[in-house]
Amino acid sequence: MNKFVHRLKPTSATLAALLGLMWALTFGALRDFVWADLKAGLIDLRGLSRVTRGLIGLGFALMALTIGLLIFNDFWRASADLIALPNSLPGRGTLAPVPLLPATLFLLSMAWSFALVGALHSHWAIRWGVLALFVIVSATRIGSMTKLGSAGAGVLGVATVIALFVIRLRWKLPLGLDFLLVLTLVSFSFLTPQAQGISDWRVTGVPLVVSDLNGHLLTVSTLAFPMLMLVGLSMAQFTHLASKWTVEIVQHRLPVVVLYIALGVTLALRLRHTVSWAIETFQRAPAQEIGSFLGALGVPLCVGVAWWIARRNMSADARPTASELTESADTAAPALIVGYLAPQLYIFVLLSLLLAFVSFFPITEVSSVAQLAASGYADFLNNQYTPIWRVVFFGLVMLIGVAQAKRKQHALALYLMAFALIATWIELADIGRPLSALSWFGPAYTDFWWTVLFGVVALSWVARRTLTPARAAALLLVTLMSGLLQQTAFINNRFTPFLGFAGVGFVAFGLIWDALTAGSWANVDSPGLPRAGRIFLYLGYVLLTVTLVNWALTTHDLAKTAQLTGDAAAFGLDRFGKPMLYALYFATLWAGRDAKS
Repeated sequence: MNKFVHRLKPTSATLAALLGLMWALTFGALRDFVWADLKAGLIDLRGLSRVTRGLIGLGFALMALTIGLLIFNDFWRASADLIALPNSLPGRGTLAPVPLLPATLFLLSMAWSFALVGALHSHWAIRWGVLALFVIVSATRIGSMTKLGSAGAGVLGVATVIALFVIRLRWKLPLGLDFLLVLTLVSFSFLTPQAQGISDWRVTGVPLVVSDLNGHLLTVSTLAFPMLMLVGLSMAQFTHLASKWTVEIVQHRLPVVVLYIALGVTLALRLRHTVSWAIETFQRAPAQEIGSFLGALGVPLCVGVAWWIARRNMSADARPTASELTESADTAAPALIVGYLAPQLYIFVLLSLLLAFVSFFPITEVSSVAQLAASGYADFLNNQYTPIWRVVFFGLVMLIGVAQAKRKQHALALYLMAFALIATWIELADIGRPLSALSWFGPAYTDFWWTVLFGVVALSWVARRTLTPARAAALLLVTLMSGLLQQTAFINNRFTPFLGFAGVGFVAFGLIWDALTAGSWANVDSPGLPRAGRIFLYLGYVLLTVTLVNWALTTHDLAKTAQLTGDAAAFGLDRFGKPMLYALYFATLWAGRDAKS
């Protein structure tokens, strides 16, 4: 018996083999697969001056700190004195921690300083565009301070920033000196009126300065929506990469039989879950659910049409790769988001200018008429022209996609056409639209059809005995992507920021992931948009976004928090991220179809 037990004792060779396997599956896999993809997206600071590198490091440190405040906002509220915001709705953003006021003003000053300095070192259109946006946003804030008698210092601060931009047309200054000057002037513009407001607060006991800052931040929160929608795209890209890393580890570090077992188990679980859900859902209300299932079927059909158009312009051996698709989405998504939000951004600029006018010229009769007219005009634009603009916009994107297909830009064409066709179908099937009988709610309906498609493809390859390791890896990849995609449904739950980590964690992780992969855009150097200008513009916009989200979250403004931590990110994932993943489904399966082994 002792001899038998002794034989079972692992030898040094067995231990060495076990350690080697653990290394290959952990550290070795992280180095070869994960790090290999991440290092290409990191921002490269080589070649920049020491001062520039230090300022960029400061910007990323502030971004990390603010994201930390997002995650641990309740600890901040619990450890600091709270003040009530005047004129706020009961239970809606009524309390704010006292340290939140100076921290927010500091972060706003830093955010605009980074953005303005980045604009100073970029193309003239970017320079004057960012300056105009700063002036418009500052006008609303300064205008609200007129009733406190402290608007003069704010006007002087903004005027000196404009003067600096004009002076810089003739004299070039080092980036570090530019940042010092801009930060001084922007801080003067932000802090001086607030200091006067705090002084009045001490005298009167009414924190109007906090209420004005709250109103200003809620007004400009529209500016955060494009960045938060890009967070949705970033999470779609992470979904692809996480699935890709898993498949590569299984495919290259384990026996091939493990690959087939992983595919069988994963696909069987996905089919079991989606089919059982579909049966239960259909049995509850067959007459209603048949329309929802048919409407959701339109999504893969739209992607199929986009794939067919793109394939017509491809050579026999040409096909868009996964990296080309993700790069195309990275390139096109910012323009698509701005185009989609064009009516809302136009209304924001219009109402901001009106608010500044009413604040500086508080004539009761004129103010009332102007506010009513602007409010009615904004509602008219939203209700009448926004749907029309979206149809026109989707049509333009579709035409651009077809043109890109003819120019052999297959990946970009596929993404643009998939986006345009899916968005058009969703608009047509929405409530109150021509195909409202086909409307559906939630991602589970679309996921059902994709999972069924994967099952049919797998069954076809197994029946024909053509399920090679390459095809098995392709099927495992799309199955994992579809499964991970279903784990993001929590982000549009309005109460997750206060009942758990979910929505806030999604946005925080999305911002961190975006920063880790921003190098693909920020490391490019061009005469109109040099590398330092790109990084500073990026830091300014991200800092502004996280500052706005942090204020809404920390003050417990439920409506605005739901928009900033759930609605915007969920919408970005649905409209701009999922078309990329759906296009990847087709491209991956087609690559598996063409694979010989």
